[in-house]
Amino acid sequence: MPHSLNTLSFSDTLSKLREKVARRGINYSLNRLTASLAQLNHPEATLPSTIHIAGTNGKGSVAHYLTQALLKLNRRVITYTSPHIQCYTERFLVDGQPIQQHEFSDLFDAVSSADRHHQLSEYEILTLMAFQLVQRESPDIFIMETGLGGRLDATNVVPTSMAIITDIGLDHTHILGSTLTDIAKEKAGIIKDHAMVVTHMDHDPHVIEVIKACAKQQSATIHWSPPKPNMHNRNKGLAVIALNELLSIENGDEIMAKITPPFGRLSQSQYQGTPCWMDVGHNLDAAKAIHQTWSHPHPWIVGMTKEKDALPVIKHLIGHSIPVRLCPFKPENSWSIADLPDNIAQQVQVWQIGDAIEPNSLFFGSFYFIESLLKEAHNK
Repeated sequence: MPHSLNTLSFSDTLSKLREKVARRGINYSLNRLTASLAQLNHPEATLPSTIHIAGTNGKGSVAHYLTQALLKLNRRVITYTSPHIQCYTERFLVDGQPIQQHEFSDLFDAVSSADRHHQLSEYEILTLMAFQLVQRESPDIFIMETGLGGRLDATNVVPTSMAIITDIGLDHTHILGSTLTDIAKEKAGIIKDHAMVVTHMDHDPHVIEVIKACAKQQSATIHWSPPKPNMHNRNKGLAVIALNELLSIENGDEIMAKITPPFGRLSQSQYQGTPCWMDVGHNLDAAKAIHQTWSHPHPWIVGMTKEKDALPVIKHLIGHSIPVRLCPFKPENSWSIADLPDNIAQQVQVWQIGDAIEPNSLFFGSFYFIESLLKEAHNK
């Protein structure tokens, strides 16, 4: 991608993005984005074959598996995901590799004119940047995951796409609704007219009914992945079906079998030289899925922002006699012992970034928690 001579520095670009976080926060609406897309001559209307992924857990994994599989088949791919673990550039992959920092700034420059009145949120700007990147690079396939929900997520301005719906659980209930049915309706909102839908049969029956109803309303065709024993297998199963249907092939499972999971999905790592595991799951369903697969008695070190409900996660772990350490990695905006009921707090230990860990401990929680761990390790 060409480098603009007038671009902002990467640090200046991030400063401007973070101003939008402070000013706008989360915007679950398409109203402001519509006007900005018009100013940019509707880049969303000229996208290549697009795969749109929604769900509570597993979106990033499915995007990763599909990206790597398509690269093995010599397709050019752009992948747009969120959030990132170490750097914003990780959200924009060209053929599986993050864009350069100067490219990130170029994209920000290119879409800033569509936000003259400073109305857009950070995520809306990033989504416009993703569309701009696709226009510049002209890939064969564009893969994007929703940031929040689906129906009113900024990515849902695309006119046509294959919809993949991963596991659905109770998350962001203050925005998406308090029941699985409510949340499923939001996630299924990415289903387009006469589109192809890929999902699995392990959903709660109420979720399945919602997906069927939304698909019928849109005259869309559902391709079901059969039941799988755990979330990891479900994610790969969804990717296999999507790959086979997208390219009209039958050997997607052979290709997918050779692809390893992305980092942060029950990944082996080290912390201060001690072997450990890391997972960016951040809700009860993710914790249960890991516990089902990884039933070791090692401590879980949990770090979650206050926007997420850490209490059910901690209760689940304690109920299965798993030692829990709680890390208030952002004192102003993450769970601490003081936020727990007394009877739960008495069974949890405090762990601070920089403390020693027991071998094979599992770091579990927010992307931002894992980001903090990696930054601390890098600065040493």
